[in-house]
Amino acid sequence: MSSNNVRPVLTQSQAEVLVAMLKSVRSRPQLYVSRTDDIKGIQTFLTALSIFCFYLTGFEYETFNEVGVQRGWTNSGEGMIPSMREAGLSDEAIVTELIDIHIKAYEQIFKLQELGSEVS
Repeated sequence: MSSNNVRPVLTQSQAEVLVAMLKSVRSRPQLYVSRTDDIKGIQTFLTALSIFCFYLTGFEYETFNEVGVQRGWTNSGEGMIPSMREAGLSDEAIVTELIDIHIKAYEQIFKLQELGSEVS
């Protein structure tokens, strides 16, 4: 990081690659985690990715929570998974939904980043 504490920013093409990679994860999660219904594995994968992207962009993690709530999930102290289970989602469907939440959140984050750079 530079001395003025400005975080590095992903370029538009890098952001597009990240979203495309997440779409690939959604279509074939078993290539990235052990099974298509491995909730803990996908949570670990997505958390690591989020930490990396936070470093690069400085986004607020709250964006993920907002997207989940927009999609109809309640975010409790245990996250959104209990709400998904209550709605009857299978573990495999929960994995897909968690990935979809991250895709939408990153799309929002990168759109805001793009707008912010236009204003500067």
